[in-house]
Amino acid sequence: MSQRSSVLYNLINNPFVYRLIQKLMSGTSFRKKIVQKNIKNKKFIVNNLVISALKPKNSSDRRSVIHPETLNSLLKDGIEVIFESSIGDGVFVSDSDLVSLGAKKATREECLKNADFIFTLEPLETEEINKLSPGQNILGMIDPFNNTSQFLQACKKNVNLVSMEFIPRITRAQKMDVLSSQANLAGYAAVIEASNMLP
Repeated sequence: MSQRSSVLYNLINNPFVYRLIQKLMSGTSFRKKIVQKNIKNKKFIVNNLVISALKPKNSSDRRSVIHPETLNSLLKDGIEVIFESSIGDGVFVSDSDLVSLGAKKATREECLKNADFIFTLEPLETEEINKLSPGQNILGMIDPFNNTSQFLQACKKNVNLVSMEFIPRITRAQKMDVLSSQANLAGYAAVIEASNMLP
């Protein structure tokens, strides 16, 4: 399974995103959780940070925002990862595979309630945003142009909302370019599906 099949596969490994996270968390109840930067290793040391991964509600969307190939990079930095049950079924990864690496299985409601950062492949519903606490953060592919109401709702709740579709398509942010990676995967999938149709 390619790393690019996990949409946000190296989000936390990127120093640009660490700075973004620090900015988001400044002034919130979570700001002490990112405590220092290791200059020698050029890594941020993260304490008591919880990330949750949600699976798409659309059953035809078989992608996952986490994958065993990249989960270790989060856990080794002291980040707690919880995931919605059956999140990896579409990419042939069982819950037990993720749990064996150190992630924790949870319900969707627990993922929404207990995480500082919520990774998602689709917009959250209004009722779900209403359940969030001020200072929580949503990162993912949230279809911003067709779901502007979610921004207003998040603003009312004082929830930070980051659309990965708006990550600048520049060289230093290339690893986070979800639009290109997903278009690339769609092209490969289209060729495979077309080959299955050949006589």
